[in-house]
Amino acid sequence: MKNKLGDKERLGHVLDCVAVIEKSLNRISQDEFNKNFILHTAIQKWIEIIGGACYQISRDYKTKHPNIE
Repeated sequence: MKNKLGDKERLGHVLDCVAVIEKSLNRISQDEFNKNFILHTAIQKWIEIIGGACYQISRDYKTKHPNIE
């Protein structure tokens, strides 16, 4: 069964993931990030969640808010 979240809830998930990514990458160098497989994998998963949430935002909402694509 598909989860019936609204557009605002999905956008909330996007913002939550972005905040977690920012916090996770705060004060870490590119080299440290590249060497940390677990963090790298977690960031990749959060980006997938962002993509999934954005994909499921309704066409109507995207039409009303053209800055969301």
